[in-house]
Amino acid sequence: FTSDLTVFLFGRLLAVDASELAETAAVAAIVLATCAMIHKELVLEAFDPAAAEAMGYRSWLLDLAINAAIALVVVAAVKAVGTVLVIALIVTPAAAARLLTDRIGAMMIASCAIGVASGWLGLVISFDGAVQFGLRFASGATIVVVMTLVFLVTFAASMPRLPWSAGFRRTWPGAREASSRG
Repeated sequence: FTSDLTVFLFGRLLAVDASELAETAAVAAIVLATCAMIHKELVLEAFDPAAAEAMGYRSWLLDLAINAAIALVVVAAVKAVGTVLVIALIVTPAAAARLLTDRIGAMMIASCAIGVASGWLGLVISFDGAVQFGLRFASGATIVVVMTLVFLVTFAASMPRLPWSAGFRRTWPGAREASSRG
């Protein structure tokens, strides 16, 4: 039971077989194609749901599409990488990318780059720790730790730009207008 719980939480990243890779690739292709087809509508729905409804888009249908895509990704990936890594792969790179940029396209690219780089670095650290030092780091857990460290470094680097800091108020576009009126 303990090993099954460990596999459910952290997966067996290094024991993924060809059928699981093919299944994950098929789900990725479906989700990417769907998101590419309705990208504009999803962005509109995310930032201005009232405008999306006014333009005739069915908000419930867009919500259903994005939730179905997330569910497909989670179900396809849980067996290989575990629930902890799936959630970390979805949330952490996106949160770090949001701290780096305000543009959606750049955020998507940065998020993918952070996810890939963190995954590669986590695997390298796990492998080198085992080979060179005899340490047994779980590869999935090591990837999560690396992603968390990347987020923390990004967060610390972006502190002057965050809403509660004085630097944000000076650089916020509406700050000049508000100060000139006052």
